[in-house]
Amino acid sequence: MGRLLTLAFEEADNLVVREVFGRIDAQAALPSLLETVERWRPDLVLRESAELASLATAERAEVPHVHVCIGMHEI
Repeated sequence: MGRLLTLAFEEADNLVVREVFGRIDAQAALPSLLETVERWRPDLVLRESAELASLATAERAEVPHVHVCIGMHEI
C-alpha cells in the first residue's frame, strides 16, 4: 500500500483491485463463505463486482450466482 502514491492512477488502481480485492479479501472471506454456503445451501448467490470469494464459492458449490454492480457509477 505504501507504493500506491508513487504509481500512476491506473497502475495503482490495478494493483489495488488485483491485490486487495482479488487476493487478500478473497482469501480472507473464502473459508467463511464456503462454510456458510455448505450449511445454508442457498438457491442463489448475489455477488458484487469487487467481491470474488462469493463467485468462487458459488461455482464450487454449483449454486447459480448473479452479479450486481453496487456503486460502480461512483468509480
